[in-house]
Amino acid sequence: MRPAGLAKMRPMGLAATLALIWIPVFLVGSGTPLWAFGVFLSIGAAASLGFKRRFELTPTLQAALHVVVLGIGLGLALLWGRSVSPSPKAGHYVTVGLLCLAVPRLYLVLGRLGHGVTLAFALIAIMGLSRSMSREAFGVLVSVFLILSLLEVVASRAHGLRAAFGEVRLRWKTALALTLALGIMAALGSSLPAAEGAVTEYLGPYMGEGQTATSGYSEGSTRIGSYQQILESDEVMLRLHPSPGVALDSLKAVPERLRGQAYQTYRAGTWVAQTQADDITRLEEAGRLEFAVPSPGSGDTLEVELAGELGRAVFLPEHSAALEALPTGTAMDVLGTVRAPTPLDPPFYRVRTGGLSETPPQSEAGDDDRRLPPMLLKRLAKLSGSMVSEGSSPARRSEGSSPARTIEAIVSSLHRDNRYSLTQDEPPEDDVVWFFLSQSHAGHCELFASALVLLARSQGIAARYVTGFLVRERNELGGWLVVRARDAHAWAEVYIDGHWKVVEATPPGPLLASRGPEPGELEHRLDLLGHHAWKIVRRLQGLGTLELGALLLSIALLSAVLIWLRWRRVGRRPPIEVEFEALRRLELHLAGMDLQRPPERTLINHASVVRAAGDEASAGLLEAISALIYGAKGDAVELERAVDERVRPQGRPRAP
Repeated sequence: MRPAGLAKMRPMGLAATLALIWIPVFLVGSGTPLWAFGVFLSIGAAASLGFKRRFELTPTLQAALHVVVLGIGLGLALLWGRSVSPSPKAGHYVTVGLLCLAVPRLYLVLGRLGHGVTLAFALIAIMGLSRSMSREAFGVLVSVFLILSLLEVVASRAHGLRAAFGEVRLRWKTALALTLALGIMAALGSSLPAAEGAVTEYLGPYMGEGQTATSGYSEGSTRIGSYQQILESDEVMLRLHPSPGVALDSLKAVPERLRGQAYQTYRAGTWVAQTQADDITRLEEAGRLEFAVPSPGSGDTLEVELAGELGRAVFLPEHSAALEALPTGTAMDVLGTVRAPTPLDPPFYRVRTGGLSETPPQSEAGDDDRRLPPMLLKRLAKLSGSMVSEGSSPARRSEGSSPARTIEAIVSSLHRDNRYSLTQDEPPEDDVVWFFLSQSHAGHCELFASALVLLARSQGIAARYVTGFLVRERNELGGWLVVRARDAHAWAEVYIDGHWKVVEATPPGPLLASRGPEPGELEHRLDLLGHHAWKIVRRLQGLGTLELGALLLSIALLSAVLIWLRWRRVGRRPPIEVEFEALRRLELHLAGMDLQRPPERTLINHASVVRAAGDEASAGLLEAISALIYGAKGDAVELERAVDERVRPQGRPRAP
């Protein structure tokens, strides 16, 4: 009977199964955009190179490695879960731990492309994560991957690291992969903190870094064009949940916009919000911030869930009447912008709609709301004057102009003479807004809104530039409204008849068309998965020390039981001494033929020497022994008999 042993082991074990299943779950739960699944697929492809190959570790060593890497993964997960103020991107720390679980499968495989290519493939996949994680997480990920890989090579090679490198011809490939990893880390400023400033400044335009805006919000200032990459992202940023028991169709008014930040001052393509410390109202106690008395029976209560990286931002729908469940120190400035003192934890707050005013309370129009850059003043005044003249009928001109009619004429002209485009040409030397109005005539919401604000000011009408989100997606499976990064938007607020009015400057048709196809059931199921994954994570964050210890102990016991059951199913491996005894006798036989193997020569290389000497049978046996020891290929008992047949003196009877 063929003994059960190492030759029957499969590389797809418990650790790799858990890792490859849960990596996409945590990628979704951490708010990572869908392109991250490309990273997951490449990791899976790298691991799959060895799925049908034999594995070279004994069951005992495999069990030990599983326990070690599982402990590392759980440790990183608990470290993140117990952190004081975790952010959505902290979910990548959990991904780091799960990748550690897959290290044995990613590295110790004998695929057709070999160890070096597998290692390089996995490292390139890890590099893909560097764009969406912190430098600290990226450094931990690569360092743990390389260290564990190196340690496992040493642990799994009977003849030591030097012989192992020669056995699999790994030296130059590993050196190339390590050089590539270190080079990319240095280029990203991850391993050279002293050079971080220079590296960021040089690579910023190419890596999409160094911009002042985040999705839908930028505290203090924002540069026109900073949303260009954001508008192509499917990452979920917010979810709006109706009150328990209330369906989406039962809402009295579904919000169209979420207001983030308002800006007053324009300087060469950059909008700045200038507010003084004494102009800020702070919430002295955790609780409710009221704006206005809602109209009876006209409002809804919505719970806003921050699913993306949005810092301290608090977003308000139109006609907001009050905010609830806010921490102490939450502030609202004179521009109607609300900020929390720190990133919200838990990332929820409630808003009551039904207020009479379209915008939150803010200061009356002042000089800053009418100020224009001197270099643009005359040009904008001339252009806006022609827009108003062309957009007014003779009857209306005879009645005289009003701020509302002036704004209507400017918006109509902007829609008629310019087209919506996500691509933005860089002006050669001129101001970006003037370049849009006078030459390119193509741009997205930032340019349309900026142009309207500046043109309105040139006609003496106070106006402000506002950023936030549009609300355009319903997840019927979950029963909430979804806001993605690509829903980031900019519009104008104009002071008319003593009130601030929202004015949409972007053409509505192209704006909706630019959003691409509507998310389907798959995207909504992924969104549902992400929401529930975060509920589990938040529950873990609330566990006490005893509960956490009990959970960890339960997981450890369950893992030990599963590993033990698998070890029993696989069976015991024949003693390794059988293989080395066969090798020892074969080498003694070859030494008698002046073909002794030096210690530094690998079995494969020695087989070539023996074959060149004319002993094809012994060379084949050396190759078979090498495959059994290092690749778990072949049958130890059959190989023992073959070696015995080869080295047995002629005429000696074969042992039964």
